[in-house]
Amino acid sequence: MVNGIIRPLWMENQTDNIAAIQAGTTPPHIITEQFFDMIWMGGAGATLSLVLAMLFFARSKNMREVARLGAGASVFNINEPILFGLPVIMNPIMLIPFNLVPLVLVTIQYTAMKLGAVAVTTGVFIPWTLPPVISGFIVTGHISGSVMQLINLLIGAMLYLPFMRIVDKQYRAAERAAVTQPDAPLAKQE
Repeated sequence: MVNGIIRPLWMENQTDNIAAIQAGTTPPHIITEQFFDMIWMGGAGATLSLVLAMLFFARSKNMREVARLGAGASVFNINEPILFGLPVIMNPIMLIPFNLVPLVLVTIQYTAMKLGAVAVTTGVFIPWTLPPVISGFIVTGHISGSVMQLINLLIGAMLYLPFMRIVDKQYRAAERAAVTQPDAPLAKQE
């Protein structure tokens, strides 16, 4: 629903940026669809950051397995394996960073572009499945776009980490209980 309202505005900004590049001037608009494509790495909620946090810091078998299985799809911005496998959906603990991380990343990236530390998007249209780092370079035409995405991934992972650890601890407790009580449910959300 929101896309139907906001996408025409983004497309107008992209068109203006393309015209500015063709005229040899600086693109006037920071907020474009590509700006958000640089944020939504791994899909909505910037969940590639969550996948990285899970791959490096998860201790429960369940969470490591979900991260391993969902990592390939997440690189191409497909996050349903993570959203429903972890789960993020209907999980009040994970919904907090799922909504918080993109807000923080938008603020940081907007500020970096406004200050000139990162090149503004040029208006180039890319498929939404283009992996991070490559997409950052293509939409900005500069290595600073790729560097910004790497920084966003690290910040996102740090923001997801405390929440991921809470869920990971619940999974570990359930896994230990399953060893001592084979009929116990594997993942009990409290």
